[in-house]
Amino acid sequence: MQLNKLNNLTSSLNGTDQMPVLFIGHGSPMNAIEENEFVQGWEALGKTLPKPNAFLCISAHWETRGSFITAMEKPRTIHDFGGFPQELFEVQYPAPGSPELAKETKSIVKKTETGLDERWGLDHGLGYDWAIEANEKMKKQILANDHQPLINYREQGKAFDLAIPTPEHFLPLLYALALKDENEKIKIFNDKPVMGSLTMTLVKCGG
Repeated sequence: MQLNKLNNLTSSLNGTDQMPVLFIGHGSPMNAIEENEFVQGWEALGKTLPKPNAFLCISAHWETRGSFITAMEKPRTIHDFGGFPQELFEVQYPAPGSPELAKETKSIVKKTETGLDERWGLDHGLGYDWAIEANEKMKKQILANDHQPLINYREQGKAFDLAIPTPEHFLPLLYALALKDENEKIKIFNDKPVMGSLTMTLVKCGG
């Protein structure tokens, strides 16, 4: 039974149009319940994309020893923030998981050992001169396919150090860029700083 489900899943995924890879700077969790220019930008982009059968999300909020893939059928919604209105804590995202796809993803990854996790869930989805400087340099490197400085971000000077005090929100960008095909185009959306140092930049690779 499980083998048939996996074969059906693989067959279904093979029939999906090639999807773009997205890096999304999510900013404040309040974007989940507000109507603003960033939400409108995400909605407009969503309308241009084909409907996927499944998607793989590299989380900025799951730092642990080792690499793991969420593998439960009904992942819980995680609210790992504080000081926001109760309305935000009441938001649930009941997206179904796929243990079969998690196992297939694990089988595809060859260069590092990955595990299957059944306890985690789905994350909430959460200028100064140095912030502007770092953002402009990153965009230039992204558009030029010059990834090595981004990989060696700790060697890029004070602006990068201040813009990336901890790496959890930056590292998913590297995953997205690594999945870009050589000839695919890159587009940048929602490129605006808020609260002095927080950029909402979204990077689309391909599609």
